[in-house]
Amino acid sequence: MNPLPLPPQQPPAPPEWARLAAAARRAAAARDTAAPHGFAARLVARAMGLAAAARPAAAPLFARFSLRALGFACLLAIASVALNYGAIVNAMREDIATLGEPVALVDSSDQAS
Repeated sequence: MNPLPLPPQQPPAPPEWARLAAAARRAAAARDTAAPHGFAARLVARAMGLAAAARPAAAPLFARFSLRALGFACLLAIASVALNYGAIVNAMREDIATLGEPVALVDSSDQAS
């Protein structure tokens, strides 16, 4: 098996080239590294477009059904309060009767001291 042939050796660089390469290495990099105006907005717009394209088609369907479920839950809560309104009012009346009149309790505590 023959090994790959070696590439031919390059001739030595002329002194002018070496002098220019050394000067380029010493020079300061005066490049502007800031992003161009509007770059961030374009990047975000592109990312949002890709995110919308990658979203599965079931997401809008799920959103629609979740809003319907929310409406149904609200109607169910309103109906349960309406059906049990009498029991709720009776329980509140019993609590008020048990506690007594709050103003009378405050007045009696003032007279005791």
